[in-house]
Amino acid sequence: MHPDLTQTLLLTAGLSVLGTVVVYLGIAFASLLLGTPAAVPPVSPLDLTEFRRLAVDLPPEETLLARDGTALRYRRYPSPGAPLTLLLLHGSGGQSSYLAALGRALSGAGVAEVVTPDLRGHGHSGGRSGDVSHAGQLEEDVRDFLGDLRSRSPGRRVVLGGHSLGGGLALTVAARPGDGGLAGLVLLAPFLAHDAPTTRPGSGGWASPNLGRMTGLTMLDAVGLHALEDLEVLRFNIPPERREGATPVYSFRMYRSLAPRAWREAVAALRVPTLVLVGTGDAIFDARRYPAAFAAQPRARVEVLEGMDHLGVAWRPEALAALGGFLGGLSPVAPEAAPEAAPAAGAAPFPADAPLAALGSGPGR
Repeated sequence: MHPDLTQTLLLTAGLSVLGTVVVYLGIAFASLLLGTPAAVPPVSPLDLTEFRRLAVDLPPEETLLARDGTALRYRRYPSPGAPLTLLLLHGSGGQSSYLAALGRALSGAGVAEVVTPDLRGHGHSGGRSGDVSHAGQLEEDVRDFLGDLRSRSPGRRVVLGGHSLGGGLALTVAARPGDGGLAGLVLLAPFLAHDAPTTRPGSGGWASPNLGRMTGLTMLDAVGLHALEDLEVLRFNIPPERREGATPVYSFRMYRSLAPRAWREAVAALRVPTLVLVGTGDAIFDARRYPAAFAAQPRARVEVLEGMDHLGVAWRPEALAALGGFLGGLSPVAPEAAPEAAPAAGAAPFPADAPLAALGSGPGR
């Protein structure tokens, strides 16, 4: 080939690649700059006063130092002699205190010790509010908690769980290789993705995403550009008078740290017995869609609770009875090579003397 022709072809190819890069980055930055958050409905789909009513009779906070030295605060609901420890992650925009009723019920019944951390950037834990240092940091924090629990109580098996967006994080951790030591997984009204069939349009008015900014940052992330990932992409429908102790805004990297990146693949990758609890009264997620979402995973059992709302799956007696039955049905010894299936519905029912009556018809009532 003639040298001049070779140079011409190389120059043309180079210009073509450069043009593609310029167009790609142009679309990314245009999406980032022009994106606007979705409108927030005037009324939140959640009864935000319920969070405060649930946060009663709290045990003292304890501290775990994460691998980067950040102080992560958590509460422990001890249960001497219980065969399991449940590490339960709270949902979006809040902190772990609303999980107190669940912690007291399960620990008091001798089913499991319960540990409820405030995620980094939430509640009383360290870190910038609504942000992390890098995507994936919350997964690292959860692994630090799992390691600490196993070292403190080597004879107890650990179950990982999460409510709402915390359920999405729990799903991500449990689906990763190297967590064969988990005894089970509990997902309470779990978030799978903003475009998953289980998520109602606009998350029922709870979350206001800036989809344009999310698109642009995702494009930049794909080519290794992370400098702008501290930008706000998600705002929750929490009125100013209810924001004390709340986390109303998330950065891009916080959202990426919590939400499963590929929820179908994560569900398929699960290797532990899994319980999914969701109610038909949930204003954020569509309970009817969960059985199909987990249908391909034989280790998962989906229980749809009639009339149960989004917060109810974390404290109402019917939900706690289903959760206690699942935990009670888990094998007390580590699984063999063959993976365990989820305990059948009704197996190992929640103890009849479980302290559910103390909850009454509602928290703090």
